[in-house]
Amino acid sequence: MASTDIIKQREIGRLRHIRLWEKCKAEGRCRQCGNSAAFVRKEEPLCLCCWFGHIAKKYTGTRKSGPMFQAIFEAQNSRCAYTNELLIPGINASIDHKIPLSRGGNNEHSNLQWVTLRINSMKNDMTHDEFLAICLLISKQASFQLNPPTVEESLPYSQDPTRAQNSDAISSHMPSM
Repeated sequence: MASTDIIKQREIGRLRHIRLWEKCKAEGRCRQCGNSAAFVRKEEPLCLCCWFGHIAKKYTGTRKSGPMFQAIFEAQNSRCAYTNELLIPGINASIDHKIPLSRGGNNEHSNLQWVTLRINSMKNDMTHDEFLAICLLISKQASFQLNPPTVEESLPYSQDPTRAQNSDAISSHMPSM
C-alpha cells in the first residue's frame, strides 16, 4: 500500500470516529459503552465508568485498571487526598503517584491517590512525604506571618530588660573566677 493510501485510510478512520462521537453525543450515549448516562464532561461523551477506563488507559496502557481507579476515587469519597476538596471527574480530578514514576514509583493501587489538578501540578515530581514536608514549612511560615512574635519575644536575650536584670542578679551570686 502506498503512503498516500495509508494517509487516506487514517483520515477516513478519524472522520468516522468524529461522526460516531457526535452521534453518541447527540443521542446522549457514552461513546465507549453506548449506555445512556450523564457525561463526565459535555464535550466528551463518556460515562463515569468509561472515564475511569480512559484514565486507566492513559496511565497503565489498558482500560482493565479502570475499576481500580474508580475504587480509589470512591474510597477517598471523591475528595482530594491533601485538601479534602471535592473532586469532579473531568474537571479538577487528577491521579497522583505517591512515589512518582520518574522516581521509581509504579501504577499499583497503594501508590495511587486522587488529588486536584492544582495540587498535582504543585506536587510535580515530589514524593508524598516530600510534599507534606514542604506544606508543613509553608504552613509554619504562614502561621508566623499571621501571628508575628512581639517585640519582647524577638529581642535577643541580652537586650531584653527583664532578662538582663535577672541575668545581673544571677551573676552577682556566682563566684568569680
